[in-house]
Amino acid sequence: MTTGDLAQEQPLPEDAFHLRPYTLACKVDDGFPTNNLVFEYGPKQLITDIRGLAHMSLSLEKNGFCNVRNDFKSMANDEESITRPGGYLDELKALTRDTFKSQGLVAEDVRVINWVHRAAKEDTLFKNETISGGDFKGHAPDTYVHNDCNFFGGDKRIRAVLGDQTTEILASKRIRIINAWRPINNAVQDCHLAICDATTVEHDKCMHGDFIVSPEYTDEVTFFKQHDTDESSNTRYCPHGAFWKDDPALCTIPRESIEVRLLIVSPKL
Repeated sequence: MTTGDLAQEQPLPEDAFHLRPYTLACKVDDGFPTNNLVFEYGPKQLITDIRGLAHMSLSLEKNGFCNVRNDFKSMANDEESITRPGGYLDELKALTRDTFKSQGLVAEDVRVINWVHRAAKEDTLFKNETISGGDFKGHAPDTYVHNDCNFFGGDKRIRAVLGDQTTEILASKRIRIINAWRPINNAVQDCHLAICDATTVEHDKCMHGDFIVSPEYTDEVTFFKQHDTDESSNTRYCPHGAFWKDDPALCTIPRESIEVRLLIVSPKL
């Protein structure tokens, strides 16, 4: 067990009400604000190390997330290795199908929504850092508790991916949007990923529960739910966020990772 400071979103100031809340994860002109959100650290959260739990004790259906070890053949730190036929994305889709099967689930179709690199060298929100050995920057990890989309946003993402097939597929299929997170280049020394056990979340109120720190070696993938069209599920999404356990100035190895958002089509039961 450990404790960590996880920032949580606060109400916007009155002068910001003329704008919808936003966060930009793209290049902007110098001086343009990348967000208009206000964050404050709440009381310290109790965080459980996933390594203290029994193997295979976590599952996508029971907890909303799980971790899987895999010997990847493809690199995941440059676009060509990630997107080429037989590359990282294809390996990840195959691993997703195998993971579903091992948990008694069916993945009829696995589609990539998007992917992004993350890099952290200091405790600064939204400060991008260059990936080791690369000539591009990874987005800074979000050091506040969040979900990647709400129910409305999840439905929009589904329609964007499925297009004209959306209505037909939703009539007979269950759709999950899942984030596949994995460290690259080196194991994570600090700036850990904490994921909330979805069974402890009040989904209608977006109230957070117990957090568990993810596995953080380069041969480990953490799958966690971002959206689920099954309204009866009690694990429809997992709030999550990065946190620094120690002083960021003591971290000599940058935290570098890749996350891939996947859309998985399954039969309705």
